[in-house]
Amino acid sequence: MLNGLWEHTPFSFDGAHYSLDGTIVEPKPSSHPVIFAGGESEAGRESIAGFADAYVMHGGTLDEVRANVTDMNARSERLHGRPIAEFGMPAYVIVRDTEAEARRELERITTVDPDSPGYASFEEFQRNSKLSLELTRREYSVGTRGLRPDLVGTAEQVAERIHEYADAGITLLLVQASPLDEELERIAEQVFPLVPQRSLAAAR
Repeated sequence: MLNGLWEHTPFSFDGAHYSLDGTIVEPKPSSHPVIFAGGESEAGRESIAGFADAYVMHGGTLDEVRANVTDMNARSERLHGRPIAEFGMPAYVIVRDTEAEARRELERITTVDPDSPGYASFEEFQRNSKLSLELTRREYSVGTRGLRPDLVGTAEQVAERIHEYADAGITLLLVQASPLDEELERIAEQVFPLVPQRSLAAAR
């Protein structure tokens, strides 16, 4: 439907959930906006490969990311004759002067009483979510599995890890941190100079 609105004037559409009759959207975008989508169920992945340009996955290990990239590219190749244009992934980043300091901060933010109100819905979330793998309480404390990429350590260690994810196919890294302003400033000053944008672009 969006593609039709971006490409045709007027545009009519009659689908199972939406209907348009002679709808006009102007001005048209100068280039096709990239459609991002994420999902882990079989039906979700197949649907995304059909309509989206880019796939956003949960945080994962290098092996998990490689498997996701291979799977989604194969689906897109089958449906469109081309790979997915871009792969995004969230990751919680902790940068300190030493790895030991970074690990202590990780321990501090993830040491939470499992019986606290914040975890009251954890089991229900697990039961009702079609996830591709089991989520631990520790990972749930951060969200979107941002801890799995393990971007924790010195600036050099985190940068090297980001390079590895770029080689695995990640082109967009969604940085998680807390407190956001303070940590993002540290990441921008210490890590970004070690990870030029061309490193991620080369993985496309």
